[in-house]
Amino acid sequence: VQDLLRVQSSMRLRRARILSVLSENEMCPTVTLFPRLGATSDLTYPPSEANNGPIMKSKYLPDSVINPHPRFGTLAANIRSRRGSKVDIKVPLFRDRCTYEWNSKNKNSSKMVEMDCSAFGMGCCCLQVTFQARDLAESRYIFDQLA
Repeated sequence: VQDLLRVQSSMRLRRARILSVLSENEMCPTVTLFPRLGATSDLTYPPSEANNGPIMKSKYLPDSVINPHPRFGTLAANIRSRRGSKVDIKVPLFRDRCTYEWNSKNKNSSKMVEMDCSAFGMGCCCLQVTFQARDLAESRYIFDQLA
C-alpha cells in the first residue's frame, strides 16, 4: 500500500527533473495515449491502413502501431484466444451540442466510441499494479478481463 501512495510524489519529482532541463521555449506535454490514436487518416508514418491485420484483427488500428517484438503480437493473439473473441469495448459518446453525432440527422451513427483490440489499452499510459491470484487460470482470467 505504501508503494502505491508514493506514486504521485515520485511522478511529481520525475516531471520536475524533466522541466528543470528544458529551455524557456520548450515544454513537456503529458500524453496519456498513442499520440495519433483516433485519427482518421495518417495514423502512422509511413501511412498504414487498418485492415483487420493478421495480428490484432482490428478494423480501427493497423498492426503497424504495435511494437514489432513477438511478445506483443503473441499477447494480442492469446487474449483473443482465451476470450473466444476480439476485444469489444463500446463507450457512449459525450452528449453535447458540439458533438457531431448528436447534432447530425445521420440515423446510422452508433453514438459510441468503439475499440476492438488490445492496442487500445496498450496504447494508453497507466499505473502498473500487481495482482495475486490463486493459480494460473485465475491469473489469466483477471488479465483478460483487464485487457
